[in-house]
Amino acid sequence: MRMKSVFRGILWASVLCFGLAFVSSCQEDGPAGGDVETTVGSISGVVTDTDGQPISAVVVAVKDFDQTAQTAEDGTYSLPNVSFKGVAFVTFTKEGYSTIGMTVPADHFVDGQIVLNPVMEFGNAVIKGTVLDGGNSNAPLKDVTVSIGIQTTVTDEAGAYTFEGLTLQDYEVKFTKAGYPEYTKKVTKGTLIASDGTVEIGSVILGGAELLPGLAIQNLIDADEWTFNDYRGGYSRGGGVVDWSTSFMSAQIKFAGINWEMQNEGCTLRGENNGSAAENLNDFASFCYGKKLITEDNKIFTIYARTHQGSLSTPAKWGVAVIDMSAASPKVDVVGGVREHPSTDYTEFEFDLSDYVGKEVVIAPGIYYTTWWVQLCLAHFSFAKEKNMGDNYLPGTPVSGLTADGRDSDWHMTQEMVRSTMTHPGTSFIGYIPNGISINNKSNPAYQPLHGTDNIMSEWAFMYVNKDTEPLASEGFVIKTRSGVSADYNVPESYFYNKFAINAANNEMVITVRNFDASVPTIFKVTAITEDGKVSHLAPVSNTAQQAAAVSGGNGCWSFINNQGSTGTPDEYAQFVYDLSSYTGENVMITLGVFKGDVSDGEQKLCIYGIDLN
Repeated sequence: MRMKSVFRGILWASVLCFGLAFVSSCQEDGPAGGDVETTVGSISGVVTDTDGQPISAVVVAVKDFDQTAQTAEDGTYSLPNVSFKGVAFVTFTKEGYSTIGMTVPADHFVDGQIVLNPVMEFGNAVIKGTVLDGGNSNAPLKDVTVSIGIQTTVTDEAGAYTFEGLTLQDYEVKFTKAGYPEYTKKVTKGTLIASDGTVEIGSVILGGAELLPGLAIQNLIDADEWTFNDYRGGYSRGGGVVDWSTSFMSAQIKFAGINWEMQNEGCTLRGENNGSAAENLNDFASFCYGKKLITEDNKIFTIYARTHQGSLSTPAKWGVAVIDMSAASPKVDVVGGVREHPSTDYTEFEFDLSDYVGKEVVIAPGIYYTTWWVQLCLAHFSFAKEKNMGDNYLPGTPVSGLTADGRDSDWHMTQEMVRSTMTHPGTSFIGYIPNGISINNKSNPAYQPLHGTDNIMSEWAFMYVNKDTEPLASEGFVIKTRSGVSADYNVPESYFYNKFAINAANNEMVITVRNFDASVPTIFKVTAITEDGKVSHLAPVSNTAQQAAAVSGGNGCWSFINNQGSTGTPDEYAQFVYDLSSYTGENVMITLGVFKGDVSDGEQKLCIYGIDLN
């Protein structure tokens, strides 16, 4: 069963009470002698979920009427010549869904017919898992209280628990036991949908020693994945590839510790000390962390950094901790030992992760507690086959076939990037800033408030090629072209990219966009790159733009005009739908870029409201 949304229904008890009350009222108002006139009519319709997806094999029945119907693949049904008195009481039932009952008065039939289109709610989702004791060699932990809202259970001798009969929605699963820190695990409705309604959380480990300050084993198991190989912090080092609009590290990476800040020069870790405590080179004072799958294509980790207040006598003392969570007893490995950086000049630092090839490990760059005030500004993280110099694009072998004129390197997309970028688990992304979030893009806290919000800035990688962006436009995230340059349908001005494992639950992509000119079109392109390097520029199967067409000789580019749409009027944006089903079973890099069209004057803008994989 493929489920695309949360189904909403009507509870049987409430409908039944309403139906009985209605029948009673009709009987009191009936003809003299208590007899109610018999009505004969036809009932038909379609049964769907809230996204309009049809539900097949639903049994449709009318009380006291022997004939039943069953919905077809498209959700339609028909019950002709139904005979009833006063009101028709219609039920819709299917295993795994809450039963719906609907009462229909005789006077609601028009020319002997009525259409009923109920929406049914899936109610058979399952969340289950086990709890282990991190302080007792990960033995099963009995009698842990596990709760989802008002539903509560306890773990058995094997540490196992199960919740059944759940509807499709977001849940917070809370684990509590005296003597152990409380822990909460989130399960999203998207995860339930993608897993066909049953989610195995796996083993939750309570307690145990902290491997990083404030973080025990389970916290590190839950760490964000560093899906991409390229993360940029500061913006104040000139233009080009380090333009301020590319500095999304603070939105993409989790920071922790006693003192850190997003600054112009980079995401800054502080070894804060007022001189009253001794130096500590065993635990980080401040750090950032995430999980990364290490391969032959990305085994060299390069950090481009500088200090504030650093000198030969007061250097920043820092390092990169790596933790192999697959080990029987995970431990911290500071790769290459403690580093010292005495300079306020940017410098490249190389960390060889070859020992971890084939493993997904936790990586944590951090600064140690010293007896002096010093800051380490992280400007650029690079994962590649070799050391990366400064703010350069990632080194590697260019993907061939991206352009029709051979300028493949101008995309700065390498074969190593395609292979080693991790697949992203998300299916829905937004381009606008959510309500209640305030962003100061060029200083603290920079984009950090967007971390974990499903914003495209946080969850997709941005590739600066020729032009900066407008990430804070109220209508959505804007990528745009330069003004006064010639048309180029081969190399984008800039683009976003992400990688997905395509399956039956995410093989259709919908991009929701607009432009800002009613007479000058915006040119864009969606491209798919498989792990073996095959490139395909995709054409939408449908769109709702005011004007849209493939560009003649445009190497897969599309031109469109749709200068309407705002967060208050989302239906006015244009939607372009792409069929990804031919990639089912493959891991595919998807890019969305804006290209310079024939109009030489002015900027052409692509405003991204959302990207959804269904």
